[in-house]
Amino acid sequence: MRDSITQDHLIKRENMNTRGFIGLLILALAMAGLFVGCGSDGTADTSSSSSSAQGSGKPLTVAAYKKRAYAICGKAGEEILQKIGQRFEGAPVKNEAEAYEELRDSVFIPQLEAELEELRSLPAPDASAEDMEAMLDALEDGVEDLERAQVKSLSDVSEAFPKFDQLATSNGLRGCRFGSA
Repeated sequence: MRDSITQDHLIKRENMNTRGFIGLLILALAMAGLFVGCGSDGTADTSSSSSSAQGSGKPLTVAAYKKRAYAICGKAGEEILQKIGQRFEGAPVKNEAEAYEELRDSVFIPQLEAELEELRSLPAPDASAEDMEAMLDALEDGVEDLERAQVKSLSDVSEAFPKFDQLATSNGLRGCRFGSA
């Protein structure tokens, strides 16, 4: 009888740990600003341009570029959260450090690479094409840094992107940043 009670207690505790980890992970994502693309920064810019350093087609206005970039960032953030939820749904988390490493490899890196590809496909406004290219290069560098990093917490993920965060802010794409500052 005691073994049964102990076993039931351990199963309940393991399930609580899993739910607690997922809840903590999602909360930390939102709080750390890792919920990529949480929205527009509220600025409007109707500047136009005439050529593009990235993407193909007619260069976008600054306002149109920001709008499309925010849509890409927001979609990436939603997909990251969805994939995290799917990965840990009903599955016990035995080792938190391994779980973060797995998230890095199976969720964050592939999703960020897809986001980068989509952002690079946008025809940048002529006036800010070099700035946008530098920002996307910083995102690519951050992904490469993340691939090499030991990830033991969510802050380890966001710490791979300080230059991108700085350039996203200076380019008016604050909602695409990883950090909260």
